[in-house]
Amino acid sequence: MTHALILALALGAALLAWLELPRLARALGIAAAVLFLAVGYGLLARPLLALQDGYDSEVHSWGNHNAIILLGAGQTLTDRGTSEPAIFGHSRFLKALQVYHACKQHSADCKIIASGGDNHHYGRSEAQLFGALLASVGVPADDVLIEDHSRNTWENAKFSAAFFDHHRFDRAYLVTSGFHLPRATRDFAHFGVPTTPVRADYRKPSLAPWPLANNFFLTDIGLHEHLGMLRDDVYNALGWYDKPTQPDLL
Repeated sequence: MTHALILALALGAALLAWLELPRLARALGIAAAVLFLAVGYGLLARPLLALQDGYDSEVHSWGNHNAIILLGAGQTLTDRGTSEPAIFGHSRFLKALQVYHACKQHSADCKIIASGGDNHHYGRSEAQLFGALLASVGVPADDVLIEDHSRNTWENAKFSAAFFDHHRFDRAYLVTSGFHLPRATRDFAHFGVPTTPVRADYRKPSLAPWPLANNFFLTDIGLHEHLGMLRDDVYNALGWYDKPTQPDLL
């Protein structure tokens, strides 16, 4: 996202120079250089990723009937032709497993809702992949609910909410990356599922004497989340999204 904008500015500067418009070319060139440095040194990532601050990575209270919602982060197709959780997926899986085991120490009814479809047509959804991984580490099949139709966070919330019509959960714990929690909790609340957010990972830009690719990556993540929330606000205002649902937890 940011690298495309920088490239567009640089190409625009080159075009303006070719058209013999030196002042405009210089202005675009300076803008491209400033943006490159600001992104590469993490100056933009820091404020953009402030949305992950304030969330706890542990659960301190439990209900009688608990839902642990595990959101996917994409899949990667390996050289063996099998799929694995993409970046951020492993940390979310591990945190959901930790929350599940902690839940079992306090309550008999703890279920994991694994949510995520097969966007890349690998033959197995993210939810099914998580389900297999959970089974491989001893989580009983009866404690895993699979939601394998969603293509994005909004649909994660929409389709996972259906489980709350059949299971009388009194607590819902939403496990995902810290930067993803503000948007995800809003989407679940929209569909009548108030959640306790649980941060699976926390990302910070790196400091170095030179611009780093990781800072470009984190800047794009922050932009993606802010633009996603803006899109949700616009779509809701235009009536393009489902109407809000009242909370239905016990």
